[in-house]
Amino acid sequence: MNEQMITQHQYNAFVLAQVNTDGWQNEETCPDCGKMAIRRDFESCHTGSVNAHYTLNCSHCGYHECEQDECSICDVKYDHNQHINDEVGKWLSFMDLVEDRLTEGRCVPGVLWTQFKHVMYHQPAVADLLDNVLGLGLPANCGRQVVHHVQRHIMDVRFKLNLEQRIQLAKLN
Repeated sequence: MNEQMITQHQYNAFVLAQVNTDGWQNEETCPDCGKMAIRRDFESCHTGSVNAHYTLNCSHCGYHECEQDECSICDVKYDHNQHINDEVGKWLSFMDLVEDRLTEGRCVPGVLWTQFKHVMYHQPAVADLLDNVLGLGLPANCGRQVVHHVQRHIMDVRFKLNLEQRIQLAKLN
């Protein structure tokens, strides 16, 4: 038994000494503006394991992409986008509410409809994301078109309900 025993502390120190936290840099085309951006590949130790990560940063347009476990740049973007995501979630729920209320024979609350239009007209980022979620394929700053889409949806729901009622009446006669 000529094996050397090392302690857990020594092993951890050895592994961490081998981790390349500085990484390697090279230039890559920015997917946003097409100019040259800096890609950095590196290793880091998070939650007890060593993982390979990369970042892609463009100094021309501010584009940032990474796969780090913790990134201050992504956290700021997420915090900013969280408001937009919350608004989109709220208005998707509103659209479900509209359909439910119409199915029950009730009207759409006027205050909510006014708030919806206000957000669509004055918060283009929310309207654009809602457009993407709904898969409408509208151009940027599409608040007015999103409102028109929801109006058409309301009319379609009403039409289907009226059609079903008329079919039921025709069956009874």
